[in-house]
Amino acid sequence: MSSSEYRTGSGKGRSRGRPPRWKKDGGNGKRSEEGKEDSRRDCTESNKKEDEQNDNSTNVTQQESEQTQTQTTEKDECTEEDERRKQEQTEEERKQAEELMRELQQRIDERRAMRKKNLAAKELRPNEDFLRKLDSSVKKNNTYVKKLKTMTEQQRDALTREFNSLNLVRYVEEAVTAIGQAKFKMADIGCAVQICCLFHQRYAQFSQALLKELEKVFCDGVSKEEKPSHLSTYRTVLRLIAELCICGVFAESESFSLLHKLLNTIINGDKENHNYLTVVMSFARHCGEDLAGLLPRKQREILLKYGFEVPVSDLVDSGQQAAFCKLVRDYYDSLAQHLEKEHKALQKIERRNRRAMQTRGEVRQEDEEEAERAQKSYEKLFSSTSTLADILDVDMPDLPEDESLQKDEAVLVGLFSPKEGESLEEAAANALWEDEDTRTFYENLIDLKAVIPGILFKESDGGEAQPEPEEKQEKAEVPENKQTDNSNESKDQGKGDEEAEVKAMMEELSVAEDEDLPPLEGEIMEAIASDQAAKDDTSTEMAAVATPSLAALSLFDEWLLRLPTCINREFIDKAATEFCMQLNTKGNRKKLVKALLNVNRNRLDLLPFYSRLVATLNPCLPDVGPELVESVVKEMKWLVYKKDQTNVETKIKVVRFIGELTKFSVCSKSDTIQCLKILVKDLRHHSIDMVCHLLETCGRFLFRSPDSHVRTRVLLETMMRKKVAMHLDSRYATMLENAYYDCNPPEVQKMVRKERPPIHEYIRKLLYKDLNKSSVDRVINQFRKLPWDDISVRDYCVKSLTRVWTVKYSNIRCVADVVSGLAEYQEEVALQVVDALLEDIRIMMEVNLGRYNQRRISAIHYLGELYNYRMVESSVVFRILYTLLAFGHNSDGSPSRLDPPSSYFRVRLVCVLLDTCGHYFSRGLTKKKLDVFLVYFQCYLWGKEQPLPIEIEFLVHDLLEILRPKLSLFETDKEAYEAAAQLEAEFKSKLDHIKPIVGDSSPSQAQQEAAARGSVSGEEEDEDEEDEENDEDAAGEDEHSAGTMSDTGDEDEVHFLSGSHKHVPSAEDDAFLAAFDKMMTDTIQSRRGETVKVSAVDIPVPMHMRRSTAASMPYNSSGTTVNFSLVLKKGHKQQIREIAVPADSNLVASIRNKQQAEREEQREMKRLVLTYEQQQEEEDRKGLSKAPALKQIRQQPVVQGSQHSNGGSQMRRGPVTGQQASQQRGHQQFNKKDSSGPQAGPRRY
Repeated sequence: MSSSEYRTGSGKGRSRGRPPRWKKDGGNGKRSEEGKEDSRRDCTESNKKEDEQNDNSTNVTQQESEQTQTQTTEKDECTEEDERRKQEQTEEERKQAEELMRELQQRIDERRAMRKKNLAAKELRPNEDFLRKLDSSVKKNNTYVKKLKTMTEQQRDALTREFNSLNLVRYVEEAVTAIGQAKFKMADIGCAVQICCLFHQRYAQFSQALLKELEKVFCDGVSKEEKPSHLSTYRTVLRLIAELCICGVFAESESFSLLHKLLNTIINGDKENHNYLTVVMSFARHCGEDLAGLLPRKQREILLKYGFEVPVSDLVDSGQQAAFCKLVRDYYDSLAQHLEKEHKALQKIERRNRRAMQTRGEVRQEDEEEAERAQKSYEKLFSSTSTLADILDVDMPDLPEDESLQKDEAVLVGLFSPKEGESLEEAAANALWEDEDTRTFYENLIDLKAVIPGILFKESDGGEAQPEPEEKQEKAEVPENKQTDNSNESKDQGKGDEEAEVKAMMEELSVAEDEDLPPLEGEIMEAIASDQAAKDDTSTEMAAVATPSLAALSLFDEWLLRLPTCINREFIDKAATEFCMQLNTKGNRKKLVKALLNVNRNRLDLLPFYSRLVATLNPCLPDVGPELVESVVKEMKWLVYKKDQTNVETKIKVVRFIGELTKFSVCSKSDTIQCLKILVKDLRHHSIDMVCHLLETCGRFLFRSPDSHVRTRVLLETMMRKKVAMHLDSRYATMLENAYYDCNPPEVQKMVRKERPPIHEYIRKLLYKDLNKSSVDRVINQFRKLPWDDISVRDYCVKSLTRVWTVKYSNIRCVADVVSGLAEYQEEVALQVVDALLEDIRIMMEVNLGRYNQRRISAIHYLGELYNYRMVESSVVFRILYTLLAFGHNSDGSPSRLDPPSSYFRVRLVCVLLDTCGHYFSRGLTKKKLDVFLVYFQCYLWGKEQPLPIEIEFLVHDLLEILRPKLSLFETDKEAYEAAAQLEAEFKSKLDHIKPIVGDSSPSQAQQEAAARGSVSGEEEDEDEEDEENDEDAAGEDEHSAGTMSDTGDEDEVHFLSGSHKHVPSAEDDAFLAAFDKMMTDTIQSRRGETVKVSAVDIPVPMHMRRSTAASMPYNSSGTTVNFSLVLKKGHKQQIREIAVPADSNLVASIRNKQQAEREEQREMKRLVLTYEQQQEEEDRKGLSKAPALKQIRQQPVVQGSQHSNGGSQMRRGPVTGQQASQQRGHQQFNKKDSSGPQAGPRRY
């Protein structure tokens, strides 16, 4: 659609989609002038806008079409360009084929003409009259004969002209001897053949004499030496004989048989070592076409490709050609077998060196040299074999690759994970860096040569340009005839030599250099002295140079001062450009290296930017980078050699600098790996820090680079093996592991997320993410809002609150707080959590697997926190403690499978539980329970293998120091067992006094029940001074209380009385309580009207003034005065002023005396209280009661609350009777200040 059509269509659309205003007025056509003008103006503006939009859209469409046409044109142009290039290439190849065809045909024609002329020489030789006309002077003839010994291709025409003018009939033998002893080059054979043809055409005796003379060269036969001395002579003479045979100088029958004999002797004597390979190759290349009918495969293919008929030489009989061809093919077969043998030997050596690298981390120098020799020999043999195969037009033998190399390549493929259509090199380049920004920082450098004129860095770049003329001069010194002779060989071997060089480089980088640690002290000091001398020489040279101007000097100093502020890519690139354009002098370059080397050891952030600066300057200033690398590496080796434990920041700076230079390819990977090898070899102290920082900087780069991957992997594995064998400190071990996994991250399998209902996910979020010390109340409120009527939600909550090992260890107390808060509203949930926790503790003792140890620790800690929050009683805690000591042990004393003597984990569980809640067992009945348990706990410890591990010993001592600081441990197992036996005997004597109340149960049954319950139950029954008995009566039924048992044989229950008699309320007790209450009431009423007098001396300092004023009376520096604070009131504000009162005044003396008296009174009160508690404990232990009135008060019933004597709250089931309520009330009145339970925990209910 054209632009006009597009506008017309748009206009129609506009009239349909947006009617003018006058149509909205009813369409009667009666409008005012203002309405007409407005509508006309609006229509005009809308038309303009839409026309502009249409024009814009038209322009966009035209641009898109133009871009499409441009792209299509570019594609067509690219296609045409490719086709044109293909046509040009095809045309060039056709021209080459035509030229080759012309050269081959011309060569055959020239040899045919020369052969025809030589065969007819017998009839065409000149007579004596012709020879008399020629010059027969002795001087010229002798000179000519001497020239024959050194003739070259450049002398062909001159020698031919001179031969035509001389009569050499008397000098034929001398000429034969000269030609036979001449040291020809391969390029000189053509000249020698022509001169021999001239001699043959003029002198009949020449050919026979020359054949005998040349045959003498091969009298030595075939040598077994690796490099025979006559190798070049054999090559040239054999070719000369072959050329003269083809040209017809020698008789066919005699010459061909001699040539076949010589060649057969060389081939059959050299089928193992192939020392004469160059002789056979030269013969096949230059004479194979005529003597063996050979044509190289490349030439044959290019001729056949363009339809040219391959020319065939008919100068030699086909039978003779077949004989020569068979000899050469037999030699090639032996050569192919030799190549396969060398290939296997080389693979064996490489495999051995690779195994040594993997096992020892280094390869011996002898093995490296052997591998280099084998590699060079194999490459040379491979190149020669490929050349001979091309000449014979046969295929190369199959050389299988080493399986270990294929495995290594598979490891690289797995490491770099190349994508589809991506090569291994590209994948390795992409895997070197963490992200794209990092790759850009280290790889995308500015090209200073493209920005800065070459004259500015010509002087600094001259160091690399100087060797080029020398190389050219060396090449020019090579004789031209040698270059011509080996031109074809160099073409064929060029590709093989290049590949060999690349392989040698890869091998050098992949094999660890067998270099020792840093040099000896003398060598290092010598190196330092040489460095100092070099610095002195440099300073002398700099002084000798013209002194720079003050402005230039200040400019460089200013540039150095600004260098530490270049902390981004743009700044450092700008600094590099400025240095190269304005400050590039030899002295400044040396100062720059020194400044970069002396960077502040705390400014590690500058090292990447300084390395980028050096990498940017390196193409233009090639002396900066190597000098800096040499200095840094030398400093690193010196710091490692010193072995001191100082200046760790400097050591870290040096290795990080090396790593950054490595990532910029300024420092070679082999040097960096060698530094890493030195550090790994001496893996201790600061070397560990240096290793970790070096791997953190460039470890990933080295590990993921294909040319350094193998060596880096071996060093990392060696480092990890040393870490395990050396038993390093935990900090060092963690550092090494972090460095290793930073280079070689472990494979992380993607976790399959379990699908859960949203309500379950919300519960997990509350417990695992939101729960902490400050959010416990909010979490409890959210739990209360859950749909508890849903059984699945209730069960999942119980499961989540029970599996406390999935919560952070520090949040276990918060989970116990949540359970305590929920118990007030969801009591059944709290009961299920506690029951499930106890069941899990029991199951884990039955399983006893090491992978559940953390789970067991968390569960035991959770139980202690539940006791702290009064969710379980102390009897439950002690039952778990005794279960940990006794569960799974055999009655005959044999070792237990569940708790062997070598296992100390239950000791850790006991310590964790007591460390969590044991500090509440410090008074009353629970204190004596814990004392008895500690006796059995020591017996349990003596039952383990001795001595205890130091960790377990410290754990037990720390626990006892907290719980019982004055407790003395048993020194032998005998003492521990005697103490336990004494406790059991004492409790057994008390159990004998237990009498049955109901039933026919015998005392022996009661004793068995008590013995089964343990000695602690008897301790509970013997505590008549404590209020445990009243709490048990108030509880109604307590499954853990002593003195009750059920007889499964009878329906009636059998009850046993405890050691103390049950108190029966009486009228005297009620009267006593009434009198006691009246006395307390009267006392309170009488003292209610008393006013508290405050001493005027002890007026405290107000709170808002304590920060600026001392509340005590410190002496001043002189010690003669005491500072007092005087409180004044000025208006509505209080002011405090410091007053210095003399120390010998009456005021200070009275205050001191009063303070001393108060301290003495407190000390006396403390002594009396402690003495009373000790006497009370002794009376309780002996079963005496010396305070009957106090005992009666304690035995009064508790009025309210369900507080247990051990501090734990009980979940009571069943109604509370009136007697129990009275006991609770009396208990509460007496135990307001004597509770032994946990006072720190919150009381939820």
